[in-house]
Amino acid sequence: MKLFFYVFFLSSFTAVGQEFSSTRALGIGNAASTLADEWAGFHNPAGLRTSRFNAIGLGYKQTSLYEGSHEVAVAFVHQLPSWKGNTGISIFRYGNDWYSNTSLAVGFASELASVRLGGQLEYKQIQIEEMGVERALLVNFGGIVELLKKQLFWGAYSSNIFQASIRDELLPVNLITGLSYRVENKVMLNLELEKQHRFPSTVKLGLEYEIVRSFFIRTGISTKPFAQYYGIGIKAKSIELDYALVNHTKLGFSHQVSLLFFIKKLIHAHEHHH
Repeated sequence: MKLFFYVFFLSSFTAVGQEFSSTRALGIGNAASTLADEWAGFHNPAGLRTSRFNAIGLGYKQTSLYEGSHEVAVAFVHQLPSWKGNTGISIFRYGNDWYSNTSLAVGFASELASVRLGGQLEYKQIQIEEMGVERALLVNFGGIVELLKKQLFWGAYSSNIFQASIRDELLPVNLITGLSYRVENKVMLNLELEKQHRFPSTVKLGLEYEIVRSFFIRTGISTKPFAQYYGIGIKAKSIELDYALVNHTKLGFSHQVSLLFFIKKLIHAHEHHH
């Protein structure tokens, strides 16, 4: 019974945002199933395909609900020219003195014409005070379709598609689908629907606007539970800095920051939709 409580606690926190999402995604209300960037391993591995660079990113999130509760993440993307695909490694840890959730995901993404597909194998470890460590292996899969060239995109993503569990308690299974409308790479408007097996459907709406070259402002909302999101982003030639602020009805205020380093530009670069 105690294990059930903690697994349900894990599921609940996943539903309200405890699982890591990139700072860019957080700034637009996590309406991120169509995003193609170096952080895509955290919201749809199909988006790894359009990265033009080898890159490494570091992310940190502080939530005010519990003292000592924070999230850290590392992302690494490597392009494989001969395979016409990208690989990505995504590492996440949430933890405090009595509970921790750690995951390591390895993904691969490729594309055919206007369709990008990505799969991911995720190792998850949950440690609970006085109860030891539990482990599970999850499979995630997603796709992104360009419906209108550079303007309209559709994305879909499913986590834990084979329904991995811990001691017969099913780990979160998310089904996500969304649309993204973009205007000249300056404005992006995203609408998304997410369903987790234990919770009501969540609607997410996000906006990103490049007000001046390489400087982005972001905002978004989500329902059930209701949350407001705000963010900014700055891009330079070899580095990218993002910040997001969340006002959540259950978790209070959260702050997240991430730093991305571009290691190497490859010769046959694909367009980076950012």
